[in-house]
Amino acid sequence: MAITISYLPKKYIGEIRPDFIIEEAPKRKSFTDIIKIAEAFNKEVDNSHYIAQVTRIKKDGYKQTQCLSYYAPIKRQPFRLSSKHNVLGSNAFDCDYLIPLE
Repeated sequence: MAITISYLPKKYIGEIRPDFIIEEAPKRKSFTDIIKIAEAFNKEVDNSHYIAQVTRIKKDGYKQTQCLSYYAPIKRQPFRLSSKHNVLGSNAFDCDYLIPLE
């Protein structure tokens, strides 16, 4: 029985997905242990690659594949309000004109 780990880059340019980077897992680890390690690896934000799938290949040719995804933090996108006279200012959350008077 062999276990393979397939890596993909988190960001790539274009519509075509690049090929997997495949390496073999250590023989002494079980399939569930490698999946736990892969999920912990994918939670790290600083890595440029993530583990896309872990595959167990048995001696009779049967393949069991677990597909994984990576963690990406949600970032608040900065924006500016602009108008012809710019009465509201540049920050919509601190502006006094947006407070309802009712």
